[in-house]
Amino acid sequence: MLSQLKPWNLKAAKQESCLCKSCENFGLHEKGLSDVFKLLEDKLKDGALDVEEMPANEHDAVLMYPAYRALHELTKMKRRIEKVESVLCPTGQNPTAEKAFESNCMGCIDPAGCKNIDSDQYVPCKECGFQQFWSAGLRKQVLDCDGDLLPDVHPVWLQQVSWSQYKTGTDADGKRTLREERKGSVIDFFDSLERVYDKYQYHRYILHRTRQSNLQFDRNAVPGMLKLDVDWAENFTMLHAREIQSEYWLLKQLSLFIGIGKLLSEEHWEARCGKLEAGAEVTVTSLEHGMFWAEAISCGGDAEDAKCTVRDAAGALHDFQRCELRARVWYTVAQAGCTNDKKHDSYATQHFMERFIDEWMSEHKITSIHIHSDNAGSHFKNSRTLNYLSRLHDRMQLLREKDEVGYAPAFKVTWSFGCPG
Repeated sequence: MLSQLKPWNLKAAKQESCLCKSCENFGLHEKGLSDVFKLLEDKLKDGALDVEEMPANEHDAVLMYPAYRALHELTKMKRRIEKVESVLCPTGQNPTAEKAFESNCMGCIDPAGCKNIDSDQYVPCKECGFQQFWSAGLRKQVLDCDGDLLPDVHPVWLQQVSWSQYKTGTDADGKRTLREERKGSVIDFFDSLERVYDKYQYHRYILHRTRQSNLQFDRNAVPGMLKLDVDWAENFTMLHAREIQSEYWLLKQLSLFIGIGKLLSEEHWEARCGKLEAGAEVTVTSLEHGMFWAEAISCGGDAEDAKCTVRDAAGALHDFQRCELRARVWYTVAQAGCTNDKKHDSYATQHFMERFIDEWMSEHKITSIHIHSDNAGSHFKNSRTLNYLSRLHDRMQLLREKDEVGYAPAFKVTWSFGCPG
């Protein structure tokens, strides 16, 4: 019922995982690609793509090109990571890996950014990428070296189409990114799509690596390891129920600094008995098999010797007693800082971080702190924040030594810069 009451612009937003320029431009070109292929299907012999079942004289020659059919397959894929990996080498340049993302083959993933790096892994790959479908493939089969249509090629390739994209420019108000409407031929659209693909495939790889790193932390963390995700939210506009007309033109805003902290429950971790529901995350502590993450499939009871079946990260099933399993139950808290200072600088970040961490330290036994944020240079990724990180480490180490006699292990503090969220 509540979902039906959402405003139309919230219902239609759909994908919200990343709102950067690279992702949004890729999304706008995704829609443009679907519209362009509808046009091509309509003009190129009524969209008949199964050329193997058609007489040679009843279809446009372009339909026979593997590059055309490969491009058309992109419109049928649902997930963006599939669309990106489909244009890369199936194994990257590593024959032992299944996909370029898994092999971390930067020559395939980011050929533009690794031209000047002296390493075997960073040799630009010339066998994959969107250009193999377009500029080095289909474009040469449609246009000659002068940019004119080849003989017998349908003029639909020169038909005007429209699409949207974000462009960054500088005006009197400074640097800003705005959405603009573009018009050009089908050829122009594919040229624009290739530039977007080249940038997006590296960005998508960073997203993939960030998710993998986050999953690795979540599965290997133990009680006492505080994970703190922080970011500045959009400025909040303060409105009053009654305002004189002139007040509508004077926006009064405040800044919100958000922190999402999570910590494994020590109480659930230490419990050697208790019912485990199907799907519960656990850590196996077996003398025979070692220590590893798993997901509970079934549990025969809540006693210490109850037989439980778990599935590890590779999908293999194991049977253990309940006393060999540690329940991974996360305790999560959202914290917020509020200020009328809209600078969002490193000093404001440090102030709120101190408050957040002090609150966690006062209520829980913290042995290490792991902070994650985006790459914003003004308030996170700069020398002032890194200097604060070193001072925070020393401060936390002194607190642990002071609070607990005989507690000597080194306190760890890390800060990971990556994708938002």
